[in-house]
Formats: sequence, C-alpha cells, structure tokens
Amino acid sequence: MENKSYDILKKHLEQVTTKLTEHSTQVADISMSIIAKIDMNIKEDEKKLVYKAAILHDIAKFDDEDKHNKKAKEVLYEFCKEDEDFEQLCSIIKYHKGKFKPDKGIAVIAAILRMADKIDKFNK
Repeated sequence: MENKSYDILKKHLEQVTTKLTEHSTQVADISMSIIAKIDMNIKEDEKKLVYKAAILHDIAKFDDEDKHNKKAKEVLYEFCKEDEDFEQLCSIIKYHKGKFKPDKGIAVIAAILRMADKIDKFNK
C-alpha cells in the first residue's frame, strides 16, 4: 500500500534537515572567519570547540524550537557525554540564544558562535 502522507512527511523532513545542515555549516564557516579576523589569541582547542558547537547548535530544534538552546544538553547527552568538552560545548550552545551570561572561560567563543548564528540568519 502506498502511503502518500509518509512520503510527504519524509520529503519535508529532508528539506528541513538540509536547511538546518546548511545553516549549521554556514555558522561554522562564519565562526572560523570571525576568529581569523580578530586577534584575541584564541587557542586551537577553542577553535575546534567553536566549530563543534556551531555544527551542533541547533540539534534540539525539533524537540523545542523556542528553547532549543537549553534543550541541547539533554539531546547531546546521549551522543557526547564522553566528550571531555561536553560541559563547555553545552554551555556555548546554550548561550547562542537568549540571555548571554556565559562563564568567563567561554565568553569570547560563545560570543563568536552567537554572532555567527545571527549573521547567517540576517544574510538570508
């Protein structure tokens, strides 16, 4: 039996996923461009952390669009809990939207992700 509703849903989800993937990739690229243009002695491990956060920053968008920045930790836990940077990664993602009060240790790189996300959204 052909299920057209399933096919419509599958096509929609593929389109949404493609847009989110494109957005995340753009945010990662913009983040790296910002880092390249500023001279703030950002270490290589911090660059990798920003890149990882940029790719994953909207991971919880399907779970809770309005609070996806806060829900990300819960979603990422299953996939990244063993990552040594898990807590920092989740904090950076948390502050890409909403109130901006990150710990001093991640404030600059959290700000970079936040700016990159906004730049990509406003350039659409």
